[in-house]
Amino acid sequence: MKSGKQGLKQVSDVYKDIELTLIDPPDEVARLEIPEIAIKELAQSIKEQGLLQPIIVAEKDGRFEIVAGHRRWLAVQYLKRKYITCKIVKSDPKINALARASENLQRSDLTPLEEGMIYQGLIEQFDMPIDQIAKITGISTGIVKRRINILKMPDNLIDAVHKRLVSQSVAEELMRCPDEEYRDYLIQMSRDHGVTSLVARQWVDDRIKELRAKVHDGGRASPTPDVYLETPTFIACQGCKLPKEIKDLRSIGICPECFKIFITMLESGAYKKGGD
Repeated sequence: MKSGKQGLKQVSDVYKDIELTLIDPPDEVARLEIPEIAIKELAQSIKEQGLLQPIIVAEKDGRFEIVAGHRRWLAVQYLKRKYITCKIVKSDPKINALARASENLQRSDLTPLEEGMIYQGLIEQFDMPIDQIAKITGISTGIVKRRINILKMPDNLIDAVHKRLVSQSVAEELMRCPDEEYRDYLIQMSRDHGVTSLVARQWVDDRIKELRAKVHDGGRASPTPDVYLETPTFIACQGCKLPKEIKDLRSIGICPECFKIFITMLESGAYKKGGD
């Protein structure tokens, strides 16, 4: 039975079933995007097992704002249900923001960029120092600073980190490049091919050396060095048995039977390199 307030059913002193139309998403949504497939999977789980954990809301201007449980609310909407079980808390902006941050930080699929946005939001909203954020969240001060620094990177690098095309450690190495145009080139190479932080560091170190050499050389431009994407790989030549880089080997079309004869001749010494 509904209570006197339209759209609200009393369940207990703390938990209530609230009509979905009376609930609003958070003012500050910490995540840049919520994949539709994730909502569908959560909706299926709720359909099969029920809502295992109520969402948390705060009353605001006669309506309710989500403090924690945004995805669950979206999943129940997807199921076209009318009510969702909620825990109603006091409307305390700081406490609610911390609760929302805590929930988001526990997500396994949270990207480094989204994590940085959570910390930056706490700084901007409540003038909260980094060491206090670290203490409250249980994250080291160094990690909090690194995540926030992502927000200071150029847009193309921020996008690459957010989409997990480039790791944060690689992004930090690329940011050392003083040549903005060349850095953009390295960012694109990293996005397209994927590199380790060691490779990225070598790229940037080589460019820095090149720019220094250019200064000492009277400002004459030096050619852009090739960027090697792979570590050289060596295997034994089946003829001389010496290690050769894969890119230098040659191949011929030969059937398995003739290949065996050819190898036997090589091993018996019947064939001599550069013979008569």
